[in-house]
Formats: sequence, structure tokens, C-alpha cells
Amino acid sequence: MKTDHGEIHAPIVIAATGPWTRPLVQSTGFDPPIETEFHQVAILKNAPTMRLCGAACIDSVTATYFRSDASDKFLVGDFYGKRPIGPDNFPQRPSESDLEEIIDRAARRVLKLESAEVMRGVTGVYHVTPDSRPLLGPVPQVEGLYLCAGFSGIGFKLSPAIGLVMSELILDGKAQTVDITPFRSTRFQEGRPIKADFEYKDTSSASRGTGVPPVQDEQSSAALLADASRLRKNKRLVSGHRFTDAVSSSASRGGACRVSAGNQTPL
Repeated sequence: MKTDHGEIHAPIVIAATGPWTRPLVQSTGFDPPIETEFHQVAILKNAPTMRLCGAACIDSVTATYFRSDASDKFLVGDFYGKRPIGPDNFPQRPSESDLEEIIDRAARRVLKLESAEVMRGVTGVYHVTPDSRPLLGPVPQVEGLYLCAGFSGIGFKLSPAIGLVMSELILDGKAQTVDITPFRSTRFQEGRPIKADFEYKDTSSASRGTGVPPVQDEQSSAALLADASRLRKNKRLVSGHRFTDAVSSSASRGGACRVSAGNQTPL
């Protein structure tokens, strides 16, 4: 492996290189189907009457995810972002108008976000595969090279398990704790993407990467548009939110519950 500090020789190399993976591995002759996707996240100061330490949630109806951040803040992110985006050249400051739009949608679910203050925003880059699952395992025709990338926004919370199964794969020749064969790096060339019995609707190829929320059904879509229009007409969020700072860091995504089109009761 060639680096700016000279060559490093090793019998085994794991390419856990995030959004830089595709161009790096392409040089071997294998093209991993990984796209880069830009994300922005708002960090808000809790409104005075908000409860502390609420649950994390991924909401397919509003195409947002959110969770408490420490004891006095609230994090809100979007499902979608621009593709492709250069991991070495992406906006280091989030767009205020984009953050307002994300908060508009999240406020349909958590109504007290209407009066929350935007403390800052963060930006980052996801590395996304067509089925939103990682590529794990050897690179074909390159002995000793393994892929560990394409986590599509869930890598941080999966990292302990990924470290375990990758170490088993390399040391024992096979992952022992759980079978990771479905995650093999050649599954798309084989026409075998991963599809769960109950698939997340937010990963549809028609919406992902366009910045447009998915259409769940006519009723929920119409309700989303009507609420967004109402929010903008009375300028509830535009006048209520104050941007006190805007800095960037890696965006992350997590969640402990999920809301679908059939469950639209605000928290």
C-alpha cells in the first residue's frame, strides 16, 4: 500500500475508508457500488416545557430522525441528501434554510420543536450502497484485501459487532458469531442485494439521493404538504428559531423506534 509516508507491506489490508472507499478500491479493478451523500443535522436547545432525555426515533412519515442530545438539547436530521458529494470538498456549514425545512417536518411529530432554539448545525458525508447495507468481506481477485464500508449512516452503532465479525473472518476464515455472507462485496454483481422481510420505506432508490421525502401514501403525503404550507404561512418556525451558531462535524444517525405511515400520532 502506497502512502504519503512511503510504502507499507502487509499480507492483509482492511479498507475501512468510509466515503473514500470507492475510488481507492477501484484502482484494484473492482468497483464497489458505494455513493457519497451529503447530510445536515440541526442541534436545538430544548424548549422550556420539553421533557428531558426522550426516545430516539426514525420517522418515515416526515422523513426525519431525532433524539435527545445530552440533557438539554435535541438533534434532528434528514433521511436524504445530495449525491454525489466530494468527501474532501463539501459544505462545512449547514444551510439555514435547509435546517428550517428539516425542523418544519420534525415539528409535525414533536410539536414543541416549534419554539426550540437552533444552537448550531453539523454537516457530514454518508457512504451509501444500493440496499443501504455495508459491504463486508474480501475483494475479488485481490488476495488479502477486505472491504468494510458502505454503512449508509448506521456504521457507528454497528461498529462493535462489525469489528467482531471482521476479526473472526480474517483470523478464522469465517465469521462465527453471525453469518455475514449476505453482506459480501460481490452481491450486487450477482444480483443478490439484501432485502428484509419488512423493508424500511425510506431507502427507496426513487427518493434516496434526491433530497425528496418518499411518498408513503396519498393521505400522509397530502398531510405533510399541508402542514408544511401552514408552517410557512404563519412563519411559526422562521420567527421562533434563532440561529446562534453554525459549525460542522461528522453527521451521525441512530434510532430506537420507528414511525410508519400507519402511526402518525405526535409525540
